[in-house]
Amino acid sequence: MSSCLSPTPRPLRFAALCLAFLLITASGMAAAAVAVENLTGYAITEFVPAPSGESLVSFDWDSTAALYYTTGVPNFALGLNVYRDAGGGAAKVFQSPAVFPGSRITAVGSFVFFNDGGDYARYTYNYFAYSVAQGGAPVTSYDSAVQPLSLWGIDTRDGSQFFASGAVGFGPSSIYYMSTPADGILNGLVSLGEIGESSGPVAFDSAGNLFYAHGYVSSGQAKIFRWSAAELAAAIANPVLAPLNPVNHEWATIPAAFSGIDSMVVDAAGNVYVTANNWGVPGELLLYRPAAAGSTPVPVSLARYADRMDSLRLRDGRIYMSCAAGIYRMSVPLSVSLAGDAQVHAVAGRTLTLSVNTSGGEGTVSYHWFLTGLGKTDIPVGDNSPTLSVVPAKGDQGRGYYCEVSDAGMTATSPTYTLEVVMPAPAASMITLVVMAMGVVMVGIMGVRRKAAAGTNRD
Repeated sequence: MSSCLSPTPRPLRFAALCLAFLLITASGMAAAAVAVENLTGYAITEFVPAPSGESLVSFDWDSTAALYYTTGVPNFALGLNVYRDAGGGAAKVFQSPAVFPGSRITAVGSFVFFNDGGDYARYTYNYFAYSVAQGGAPVTSYDSAVQPLSLWGIDTRDGSQFFASGAVGFGPSSIYYMSTPADGILNGLVSLGEIGESSGPVAFDSAGNLFYAHGYVSSGQAKIFRWSAAELAAAIANPVLAPLNPVNHEWATIPAAFSGIDSMVVDAAGNVYVTANNWGVPGELLLYRPAAAGSTPVPVSLARYADRMDSLRLRDGRIYMSCAAGIYRMSVPLSVSLAGDAQVHAVAGRTLTLSVNTSGGEGTVSYHWFLTGLGKTDIPVGDNSPTLSVVPAKGDQGRGYYCEVSDAGMTATSPTYTLEVVMPAPAASMITLVVMAMGVVMVGIMGVRRKAAAGTNRD
């Protein structure tokens, strides 16, 4: 029942709630479709197939590298299974024929947390915690029948912090926070701010900045929001006076063909990956690269599945994705960055070397450099190399150089180096400086001699 939809829209959207519930249950209940379709040149391979007669929903690895995944029963039937595979084959650690599968399983600290998806009478989600060290039966971590909040999904920034999205009743969604509990019981959740619409996933980049996406919107387009690490710290310190606010924090828009997203991760290069879904539309894995200041990131489709696409994880330089048929993986796409500051101080007539760094991708890499600022069309320059040597002239002020890098899967474009060209000091000026320096030295020597002579005269 993993889904980009959550049964938590505003009170006046009850019809959307019913549709959302059907979509949620459809994710875990639909029969497995064909394998994930590759939309790039990167190979997509099956990692773990769904157990026979079951649809795989969500997955994660714990601190010991054991894999956990949840499954549901096809054709809208009740049933939730949680598997653990430590390398010797999968074994069930939880099974309930009375509930739908929940939206997400996540390893945080010493526990693996997962939720159910309610049943035909209960639309709220209960959470459970499985102890990595102790094993045994999972404990009820959050009982939505006792506490009013229904948690859609959780994640962590560093293994010691617990973040979740959810809502109270039919109200709008918020982002919640607490330190990871030592006993796995979620009884200290604090709202960091109301975001609205139905609950969706959170993710963090390497700098600790927070990303959040709409799980479902009943009208308009779903969006991805971003708050800086400093804004998040302020919200944690004082959620009443400095809450997370979605206004002016929209980072990107989900294509109109999709009503929301199910999962989101951010790689080391700052690329954001999401699984986008809608009723009756094949789900897609989308890539958003960081855009230049003042620009909005544009999505690139990486993979497609005939039904829903669910959880995402980054591991060992690969993207792992789940759908009803199982867990699949592909290389993290190629990324390219500048090896220095974007604003380059250059001296006219002197050789300047520019370079780029790459990460991710697969296969042979090729480089194509371009010069901007000479007209409507950028001009190819340089060789097939990660470095470019140029000799700037006085008229090159403000011109730019960028590199398009290609591999077996795609082409990535670097940011632009922009030149700040200064003229070299005139030769005459250099001679003058040398003469002045020699004069200073001579004056110093003469002063020393005068002092020595004065001392001799006193004697």
